[in-house]
Amino acid sequence: MAPGATILPAVVYCAAELVAPGRVVHRSDVRLQVPAGPDADALVELFAGTAASVEPEADWSTAAWTKLALNTVLNGLTGLTAQPMGVLRGPGMAAVAEDLLREVVAVGGASGARLPEDFAARMSGVVTGLAPGGTTSMLHDRLAGRPTEHDALHGAVVRAGDRHGVPVPLHRMLWALLEATSPKP
Repeated sequence: MAPGATILPAVVYCAAELVAPGRVVHRSDVRLQVPAGPDADALVELFAGTAASVEPEADWSTAAWTKLALNTVLNGLTGLTAQPMGVLRGPGMAAVAEDLLREVVAVGGASGARLPEDFAARMSGVVTGLAPGGTTSMLHDRLAGRPTEHDALHGAVVRAGDRHGVPVPLHRMLWALLEATSPKP
């Protein structure tokens, strides 16, 4: 707790891996997207001159749902298959990825995000074009025998879909499969 502190939600783009207790390998630049406003401006100023960039977003909902869409596909499919991103190029996997993205577009839209109509197709191309040896946090957790973040990702889509009456059968199935394979803390 931080009494009196301002809490600012952030979408974080940062490829990093916990390789041992207290040891993290950082693989990319850090980019934070935060809701636009005076608090975002203060955060931009705080991070000025650092390796992290802070991007105030006027459409926070769309930024958050965009990241969730990518996270569910990349983490879910690599975590379930226990394989790096090259698995997304396999037979049928690009179609599965695009269908998962379509579900997120529907739920995100019902939640107020403005994801373009061609979002699923465009992001599917991005997903299948990633480096085949690339990894995700869920893949690392799965390989290390740690609990995965499937509930925070797929569970969030399922719960939002239920709230808005939007069917998400693929996310529900992926959540259930990851729940069954994830060790309990």
